[in-house]
Amino acid sequence: MGIPPYPEEVPSEIKDYNRHYGEDVYTSDGVKIGTFDQVIYGGDPGERMTYFLVRTGPLASRFDADALYIPASAVENLGKDRVTLKTTVHALREHGWDSPPLGADRW
Repeated sequence: MGIPPYPEEVPSEIKDYNRHYGEDVYTSDGVKIGTFDQVIYGGDPGERMTYFLVRTGPLASRFDADALYIPASAVENLGKDRVTLKTTVHALREHGWDSPPLGADRW
């Protein structure tokens, strides 16, 4: 079955990110926080940013949210089988990434 080919207008950055669909997402201190679901855009008009939508699944109670919206700039590494963030699990709660960014659009 697989993923259908992307239309030409999809930025290569998104194609690269979406290759990590379903991978586990970890903080810099090694705590699993969820699974990468999709790329979304959000932010003030004219200042759109790329975010990773991370489904927290059974870990939802830890963050009081079933999803986190992690800015792509907070990603340290896109590995072969995992995504690693630049922040610790403790600092993650302070960022407010449990709410969708203004004007969030899913790609």
